[in-house]
Amino acid sequence: MTQESKRKFLIDYLLSSSNAKASIPDEAVSQKRLLRALLNMRMPRPLSAEFLQAQDEYLQEE
Repeated sequence: MTQESKRKFLIDYLLSSSNAKASIPDEAVSQKRLLRALLNMRMPRPLSAEFLQAQDEYLQEE
């Protein structure tokens, strides 16, 4: 899985588990801003193992 696909997966997951309504931008910089915003506003609650693994891999590469 590429960095871009991991980033899009994380954004999709966070959007689907929140009330936020947004579309995934085409530009990487805008995607990174959106991901950061979604991570910052997310209330603490359990996440899937798949999400945690993708997040860990993404952040290690970043």
